Amino acid sequence: MAATTLFQVPLAMVDVFNASDIPSQRAINPGNCGAASGLLLGLVTPKHAEYLSAFDRSAQSAWLHHWEHQLSKDGNQYSTVTLKFKDMSIIATDLFLGCGTIVGMHHPHSTTGHFVVIAKDMNGRIAFIDLQNGKLLTEGADIINYVADGFQVSNTNDGVGLVDLYAFKRNVAADLPGVLYFFYLYRSRALLTNDQVAEMARNNPVPSVPGGRRRRKRLTARARSRLS
Repeated sequence: MAATTLFQVPLAMVDVFNASDIPSQRAINPGNCGAASGLLLGLVTPKHAEYLSAFDRSAQSAWLHHWEHQLSKDGNQYSTVTLKFKDMSIIATDLFLGCGTIVGMHHPHSTTGHFVVIAKDMNGRIAFIDLQNGKLLTEGADIINYVADGFQVSNTNDGVGLVDLYAFKRNVAADLPGVLYFFYLYRSRALLTNDQVAEMARNNPVPSVPGGRRRRKRLTARARSRLS
């Protein structure tokens, strides 16, 4: 693979295994999947992820256009491309080894969507990562069942086959060195410092979080949980 337009950044599996959920997220049915996925990919700092998580589903990170805007800070234009769940292999094919991308999901029978990370390790194995719910799935059947459980549909083509996947693509294709350049450029230009997040919090205080904080946990493989 010489070049691709799929948004992606380097993601080490050791960072995935050591990742923990965000302390400020709701204890029950959290809605900070966008912030959690962005944190895993290094698109937001831990402090900023906590700030966004406190707003839950009303945070900017819950919207596709927010990520289009954020990613475009590298000078390229990013747009959302809609695929079906069965076409996840297209995303997997476009990923470079050791890289991951943020993906939105939505089922027409559901009122809410969900953000996850799809990644490829250095051996070419695909991982489906839901940091918000502490899940790491690598088997196709596990992924299908997890998505079916989350949207409360059957694990058949009549169920998960209706799930839309929203990927982010840039207007200019990039090779792996270009992806790495984007990553370091983005981090230097787009990430908010702790002081900037503190200023945001002063100007826009976070609401109280229903359910309080919950114990931090690490990602576990082959687990089930309802998506939110």
